[in-house]
Amino acid sequence: FQEQSSVTNLLVTSVRPSSLEIAASFEIAAHYQAATDLSLLGGDFYDCFALSPTRSIAVVGDMTGKGIVAAAQAGLLRSAVKAASLAGSCPDTTIRTINQMLRSQDNSPFASLVLAQIDTDPDGTHRYSVSCAGHPAPMVVCANGTTREIEAQGVLLGFMDDTEWTPATGVLAPGDTLLLFSDGVIEARLGADEFGRDRLAEAASVAASAGAEAISKAIASAVDGWSAGKLQDDITVLTITAQ
Repeated sequence: FQEQSSVTNLLVTSVRPSSLEIAASFEIAAHYQAATDLSLLGGDFYDCFALSPTRSIAVVGDMTGKGIVAAAQAGLLRSAVKAASLAGSCPDTTIRTINQMLRSQDNSPFASLVLAQIDTDPDGTHRYSVSCAGHPAPMVVCANGTTREIEAQGVLLGFMDDTEWTPATGVLAPGDTLLLFSDGVIEARLGADEFGRDRLAEAASVAASAGAEAISKAIASAVDGWSAGKLQDDITVLTITAQ
């Protein structure tokens, strides 16, 4: 049991950053919880880092499959996304690079990914550009508690060679929160019922005016209560609130 716990801890460390970095004028928070059973451990990973004083990249992804192999691949993929971004690739190029990397492997693995570029204009306007590859579409949680889905979609990474991932763009007003999450959040189960997007939006709305940390904690608490603490998949929540 001790060896199993050590392996789990090592893998969990590889799929999330030691610290979150973001450009000024934003609050950021994250929650990650591995599946209850090591055999159910999934391939969730996340990261957020600043490319400049006015530009940041946020990512949440999920390798297909379960167990140690999926978690190990997720750690490698997180590193590859960051390396490509820091090398100067735009989000679309980063996604294509990761897709080619997966396609080049034997028995090409699949991965879902949501990648957000967040910019602050000289006049203080906060803009986002979000690309999704087979991943649940993120949400914007407005300061007044309303929510809206970001209409971004695309095929899984590793599925085919030639495809496009068209980004969705928008503006974050002061107090608005960009909410990225993994499928384990909305697919958390109580019997045959899933937590779903509506409950996710409701949990986020309750804490909307309190910012990123409060929203992240509210969602984690709601999912934990819904699943009675018995997660069948990893859950990842990444929240970014404009100041």
